[in-house]
Amino acid sequence: MDFVAIDTGIAGDRITHAIAAQCKIRLPEAVGLLTLLFAGMAKHADDGNLAGILDSQLEEWTHWHGKRGTLAPILREMLCDDDGLVRAWDDWNGTMIAKAKRERDRLRKWRADRVRDADANSTRTRTRTVRDEETVPDLTVPNLTTTNNNLPATPKPPASRPKGKGDAAPRQTWITPFEAAWERHCGRGSFEIGPALKHLAHLRKHWPDDEILRRLDWYLENKGSEAVLDPRRLAERTFIPSVDHFRRRFAKFDPSGDSEAAV
Repeated sequence: MDFVAIDTGIAGDRITHAIAAQCKIRLPEAVGLLTLLFAGMAKHADDGNLAGILDSQLEEWTHWHGKRGTLAPILREMLCDDDGLVRAWDDWNGTMIAKAKRERDRLRKWRADRVRDADANSTRTRTRTVRDEETVPDLTVPNLTTTNNNLPATPKPPASRPKGKGDAAPRQTWITPFEAAWERHCGRGSFEIGPALKHLAHLRKHWPDDEILRRLDWYLENKGSEAVLDPRRLAERTFIPSVDHFRRRFAKFDPSGDSEAAV
């Protein structure tokens, strides 16, 4: 779903009044025309350039029912610079639309990586199954197995080996439980420790680790819920969990439903 940002003071803007006066329409109609124009630009001219757009297209976007060819020149005169670019489009919508596109591309890549990882895991599982079938039990002799002569014998692992430095378990730190919870929901390697350190350290100044983990689990399990998304992300139908977003809206993600001020 595409979207546009509309200034809450659009009805009081001098350009809106000028368009209403030149088109001889009421002010609310002028506001509606501009809103429809910006919606059409979000779909067909999201770079803010109307130089290559026909007058008839502009009037079609706005559902103009007046005399043909009268509205488009007025809109170009009031809104565009000499190159046909709508002034302040980047400030209001251009940057936001570009960011939404990047988020959609990132989400698409994230989903593709999840599918690829799942396929790789399935392949490894099938390979292990084939190897297990290479050794066939001999039912005529108890506790005896024979190796299929058509397949290479699998060497037995040594009974024991000395423990070296490489066998040591990974060092546990305070951030380890948060990393484990995140990767349990979002997949291995999805937790970026660097960006997360600052946000989690900030939360730990005000909340115990158990409470942060409890809310983090709820946040990740319900990351697609309308209750936790802001309207713009909900309109995009895209959402990628991040520790930054979790910290900024920490109080929203409380399974008990308590209302507390965000940290």
